[in-house]
Amino acid sequence: MEFARRRSSPTAHAYAMRLKREGRSVSELSEKYAQRLYGSTFSALSEQRQASVFKEIIQATGRPDEGVMRLAGQLGRAGRRLLLVSLAVAVYEVAEADDKPRELARQGALAGAGFIGAWAAGSAAVAVGVCAATAPVCVGAIVFVGGLLATYGADAGLDSLYPRPTR
Repeated sequence: MEFARRRSSPTAHAYAMRLKREGRSVSELSEKYAQRLYGSTFSALSEQRQASVFKEIIQATGRPDEGVMRLAGQLGRAGRRLLLVSLAVAVYEVAEADDKPRELARQGALAGAGFIGAWAAGSAAVAVGVCAATAPVCVGAIVFVGGLLATYGADAGLDSLYPRPTR
């Protein structure tokens, strides 16, 4: 569970931590599924029934939480739409620019800086303790602000290194 969480974004990690702080132990799961399947404690079951409890535990690890999956699907669609809007704006900006190579470099720098800044700000917020690891709204806001600040910084840096042409 922790390995899968490490691969997610800071905001998704915060949401996952809010849902479930840490995984259950094998003994807790054994008792839970023994009660559910046979109405008895795990230690009172026969070896064959204990094996079926373990099989049920293993099968349960692969079952998704429907509410989380629905939310992930909605957020994924929203993210793709925002990405397409950003891409359309970037293409428009390059197409309308007088200095197309400069504008193409600018758009690439803005996109990269926004992504890296957002990721770094969210990770830092959790690591430093500005936001609790279980506060997805706080982490999400810091991710947004971090990405925005990094984008503005990249734009200012690019303007100082590669000035806009004067008319």
